[in-house]
Amino acid sequence: MSRKETHTGAHRAWMADGRKAKILVIDDSSVVLDVLSESLSAHDWQVMTASSADKAVNQMASFSPDVVICDLYMPGMDGRQAHRHLTGLDPTCAFIVLSSEKELSVVLELVREGVFEYVQKDSGTEAVVAAVERALRHVWVDRQNLKLSADLMATNRELESRFEQLKTLLDIAPRPLRASGFEVAGGSLPPGAIGSDYYDVVPRSDGLWLGIGDVSGDRFSAGLIMLMVRSGLGAMLRGRAPLRPAEAVRALNELLVESLRRGTGQDHLVNVTLLQCTNDGAIIFAGGAQQLAVWRSAARRCELIPTPRPSLGVDAGADFPETTLRLASDDTILLHSDGVTQTTSSRTGSVGLSRLLDWFSEEGGRPLESVRDRLVERILSWQPTTRDNATVLVARYLGRTEERAA
Repeated sequence: MSRKETHTGAHRAWMADGRKAKILVIDDSSVVLDVLSESLSAHDWQVMTASSADKAVNQMASFSPDVVICDLYMPGMDGRQAHRHLTGLDPTCAFIVLSSEKELSVVLELVREGVFEYVQKDSGTEAVVAAVERALRHVWVDRQNLKLSADLMATNRELESRFEQLKTLLDIAPRPLRASGFEVAGGSLPPGAIGSDYYDVVPRSDGLWLGIGDVSGDRFSAGLIMLMVRSGLGAMLRGRAPLRPAEAVRALNELLVESLRRGTGQDHLVNVTLLQCTNDGAIIFAGGAQQLAVWRSAARRCELIPTPRPSLGVDAGADFPETTLRLASDDTILLHSDGVTQTTSSRTGSVGLSRLLDWFSEEGGRPLESVRDRLVERILSWQPTTRDNATVLVARYLGRTEERAA
């Protein structure tokens, strides 16, 4: 092992819990141990060495390494056996094998067994440092994701226990909600399901927030992701700090990129639209679920409002531009998830956007609760048993006079 090194200063020295990253090096060569200990310590990592895998097992509990670097061929317990033993004690630590072995079949076998990375001894210490960098990023995200999964399960249990108290904001709410010059009614199919769709209504002193979204993919994991979306946005929208829709969507996107794409490699598409509605009828929105529709009371017609439709959780640092529209008194806006337009009948195909707009045009002048109920009834008549979540959210601007009267 040579002493050739590269110091970039871009390494991850600290873990999410605020402590220095810990590296355990196992090799029967004292020279290799000295060289790697000096090189890794120079990067501000806490390093412990062991001359055999048996000694490393004894050090595992007290040291709790984030990354293990281990020689493949050693007397007694070899690298393969050490990998199985040590990762059995802590499955979240990353295991790097160090050896002069050049046989591709051996390397592939190590990878199949779950070894994080293989580094040849003649590659120089800079290759080991780079491998440790990658391993620490993996460990950090993996542990964060495990914590997130536990938090999501706890949140799910809490939501289920509070289900009855939140009827007015969940799918089976019998009465529309009135707040700050708006009336809002929502509904989802299957009724009462906590699944891959999301909608929320958050009253403000000068208006309200409306949010709607959906997650594609496996129903169970999509539901967990949507719980994270609901919790993350709920905390932001109910906070006291001033917030714009684009800021909230960008923050949610960064959370999803770190937790989903980098952490689990899940290939879900997350689409969320967030609307800030003020009591003068102005609406600012960002994100991109399905296109919005507005029923204009004065013209007695339906108007389609396109959304940029960038999916969340794909690109870190993605921009989510804001769009502005204005409602006149008695104008009604329709938000929906993709499960509505994708509801499919074996006889007549899918509902589609055009048919949904026709339905909305016919029902838009009714009392708001009737608008919601008639749209849900039409979806059910199209396909009585929905395989996907289907959500509609309608909001009517009552105007300043109506607000004062209320």
